[in-house]
Amino acid sequence: MKVRFIGIGEISKLSLREISNNKFRSFLTILGITIGVLAIIMISSIIHGLNSSVVDRVASLGADSFFATKHEPGVHIGRPKRSIRQRKNITYKDVQFLRKRCKYVDIISPFLTARSLFGSKYIVKYRGERAENPLIRGVEENFNEAMGTVIVEYGRFFNKTDLLHRRYVTVLGAGIAESLFPYMDPIGKKVRINGREFEVIGVLEHQKGIFGGFSEDNYVLIPLSTFMKIWPEVKDMAIAFKVNDPKKMVDAMEEVRYYLRISRKVMPGKPDDFSVFSANIFVNIWKSLTRILFIVTIVVASIGLLVGGIGVMNIMLVSVKERTREIGIRKACGATKRDILLQFIIEATILSLLGGIIGIILGMVGTTILNFAVPKLPASVSIFWLLIGFFVSAGVGLVFGILPAYKAAQLNPIECLRYE
Repeated sequence: MKVRFIGIGEISKLSLREISNNKFRSFLTILGITIGVLAIIMISSIIHGLNSSVVDRVASLGADSFFATKHEPGVHIGRPKRSIRQRKNITYKDVQFLRKRCKYVDIISPFLTARSLFGSKYIVKYRGERAENPLIRGVEENFNEAMGTVIVEYGRFFNKTDLLHRRYVTVLGAGIAESLFPYMDPIGKKVRINGREFEVIGVLEHQKGIFGGFSEDNYVLIPLSTFMKIWPEVKDMAIAFKVNDPKKMVDAMEEVRYYLRISRKVMPGKPDDFSVFSANIFVNIWKSLTRILFIVTIVVASIGLLVGGIGVMNIMLVSVKERTREIGIRKACGATKRDILLQFIIEATILSLLGGIIGIILGMVGTTILNFAVPKLPASVSIFWLLIGFFVSAGVGLVFGILPAYKAAQLNPIECLRYE
């Protein structure tokens, strides 16, 4: 056993010497493997970072929060089904009905949302400054208690007086406040929302967004009563709930579902015309989306690894041809077919591993650069995928090195010594 170990060490030195003697050829050979492993590391780092970000955001909502809307949660391509489109909006009467009857729910907070998806239907301005892509949301005074991510950094949140008198006051997300008031305190200042003047009474803490997109940073919150007065055409109400005890979450969701069916007059045996779901569903939706990205990554990486593997095999076949006489001398000195086979398989594996290691290093460097260049796109290297990249590259060398190694092992030593 000890002799074999020393033999493998000597073979590895010979392999490294051969690779070193043909540096440029070796570099071109491993380029495909490097690109494949680099793709695996970079994409997996981005997905791993985004997954952590999504999980953190869901966790910040709390294990005691859930929601009700008329829509089905998730990402849908194309128009919703007719049965979904024809659902009645959740109304404030439904909210009042739930407040009178629900025992497991501590907070019931309805809200309405107006957002500019395309164009500039909703505009927020302060003098010459203008906030882009605001999410204007009408909420009640308990909205920040129901939503764990809505935290006032300075100023105050709405109170019952603001709701009762339909006051024109607003609480801004950190991103909106920074856009409108880059060098001054926004509290007490007057902003214009679609031409109407609102007083800023509070600013929310900064929250991380996904792909630099939606987060509470884009919020422009106003009292729900004021919102309903200004935009009576926006009727798609949603409700946020918070329970006293997270252990009663399932009971609370079933209770809300039961009373919503009664309030909305859903007949027995008929499906719900609304959805009740917890924040955890966002993690499941995200994971289903990232599966597609993983498949694309595997396809791209596989092409690179296949090209790299073929390159390794071709170079090793050329190497067998060039070193025919060397193989003959080794066999004449007592080397067995197994020794020759092992020599060329180890050489192919080392060559492939070098490509994988370079790809891993470049992937780690690329991830670091990406974090500095695009801080809103979280990326973190996963040890699991580093190991995958390492072992896959080793496997490519092993698989594609078998044919050249077998050919070298089968050469006749006498013919090899005659080879010029």
